[in-house]
Amino acid sequence: MEKLLVLDAAILARNPVETDFRFEAEDVIYQKTIIPGWEMVDAELPPGFTLAGYGWDGAGVVEKPTMSAEDLAALRQRLVVAVDDTIAAIYARWTRFETEYTAREAAARAFAAGGYEGDPGVWVTAFATPAGLSAQAAADRIIEQADGLRGALEQLGALRMAKYGILAAGTAAGAQAAHDTIIAQAGAIAGTL
Repeated sequence: MEKLLVLDAAILARNPVETDFRFEAEDVIYQKTIIPGWEMVDAELPPGFTLAGYGWDGAGVVEKPTMSAEDLAALRQRLVVAVDDTIAAIYARWTRFETEYTAREAAARAFAAGGYEGDPGVWVTAFATPAGLSAQAAADRIIEQADGLRGALEQLGALRMAKYGILAAGTAAGAQAAHDTIIAQAGAIAGTL
């Protein structure tokens, strides 16, 4: 038996973890506010189960017939929202302390630009001292991390725009595959932050 998050006849996620505000599964995050009427169910999954190829009939998992244009449009929209929610959750890891990161980076760059001479400032020493680093090594690491973070944020922004490939997909399987690729890549980037 596996846990499924369902909404009417749609299976939204497999074995999701529920928090106060959202559901998180291996490849998707759903904010509870965008899926009113959701339900958690226990179900046996058939061999070859995919979220795009199966639905919920109120009693069990059933293979979906060919998807109507309206159902395909709804699936695409859910997958696009899931991409946005997943990437927003990754961004939240950074934006929570964005002001601090920005100030620390500015101080490190100013110290480096000054030839590592003089007082590096509290933003650099607050990192250097507990990390057991010299002020120069701390400034260099802060700059390296800031550059890496900026690159990761650019990649996440590009992936978020790749969601338009989901909207262009002609089939449920194509939409699901585009979604899964984006989520996997976003997860890999998140792992570097």
